[in-house]
Amino acid sequence: IKVANKNKNIKIKTKKIDKLVAKYNIKNGPGLSIAVIKDDAIVYKKGFGIANLEYGNPITPSTVFHIASVSKQFTTFSILLLEQEGKLNLDDDIRKYLPEMADYSHKITIRNLANHTSGIRDNTDLANLIGIRENDLFSNQQAVNIILKQKGLSFVTGEKFEYCNSGYILLAEIVKRVSGQSFADFTKERIFKPLKMNHSQFIDNPEIIINNRAYSYHKYENVLYKSILNLSFVGSTSLNTSAEDLSLWALNFQKQTIGNKAIFDKMKEKGKLNNGVTIAYALGQENTTY
Repeated sequence: IKVANKNKNIKIKTKKIDKLVAKYNIKNGPGLSIAVIKDDAIVYKKGFGIANLEYGNPITPSTVFHIASVSKQFTTFSILLLEQEGKLNLDDDIRKYLPEMADYSHKITIRNLANHTSGIRDNTDLANLIGIRENDLFSNQQAVNIILKQKGLSFVTGEKFEYCNSGYILLAEIVKRVSGQSFADFTKERIFKPLKMNHSQFIDNPEIIINNRAYSYHKYENVLYKSILNLSFVGSTSLNTSAEDLSLWALNFQKQTIGNKAIFDKMKEKGKLNNGVTIAYALGQENTTY
């Protein structure tokens, strides 16, 4: 196919794309959705497979998926919007906004949370210690509560990099407290509405109805089963969005309909440890060459 874009014809090799995803295009099985961006436009979009195996709904480019840790860049973007408005600073002590957090005798900053150098223990490990199993209902408030109650750190803040979802749950809690809105409402108002990401929302309640949703599945002894997702903590995960909507977000890095060069440059800044060593992780995204 050819797509007109800025008076140029862009050739899209659809057969090559179909070949690349053939093993995922299972008849009557789960699949995927693809969108390709060229310059400042979506030039290819297509769904493969079934979104809901019980009802046989096909996947389309507007099908909504839970995108797990890709959610994190939206969290740091929210923090940077508030910083630009003078409502917080990346180098603020997090206890300024989370006073109930234990005092570990040294400063943990918002930046430490965002680049995984805080030393705070991961909420999944903490949940396991109090008996929460993988498929149990696990709310955002529960996650915040158990993180704030920990009495020690895994390591001295800034001494090492250790990927930690707890940091991003706390970042979302900071956004909530500083803005006076739930994190779901803040991101809807400040990100999704302006970018016309109409199929996107952070889910802070697992019982919320999500239109046009793709369900997750796993295979055991060649039989497909539902993968139950009962967690609803925001910031580290829980963004539900579509390939079309995610493309609009990606395009915003160039168009900057919301945000500006200063924010996007800061999002790409790699973190540094106390000893001056630079890590690959920036703010909500890993900055490496693929």
